[in-house]
Amino acid sequence: MSFYDTYWTYRAYEEFETMFGRKPFSWVVGTSTLDEEELHDQYRTLFRSEYDRVVTHFGQGRLNPATLACLIAEIERAIASQHGVALPASSERHMNNRFFQLVTTGT
Repeated sequence: MSFYDTYWTYRAYEEFETMFGRKPFSWVVGTSTLDEEELHDQYRTLFRSEYDRVVTHFGQGRLNPATLACLIAEIERAIASQHGVALPASSERHMNNRFFQLVTTGT
């Protein structure tokens, strides 16, 4: 396994938890109907295609953790939708977060 950008990827997952109040793809755990290997392949495919569409913010040399967290959220939503799975609701402290409302409802 390559260690290149491992720290920033780890930070993105931490940022996801901060923003959404749960671990990414936590809904997969304990779901016997979904093939974990297939989900991993879908994630990698979507990540590669979506990564090219993400913009590096002015003045930063790489994608910041919040941007990567949003990328992970978009990929998670796409995969859940493909499998007919409703994403779990976030904890109460995140429900009032305007960003969370925008991402999950589009309003």
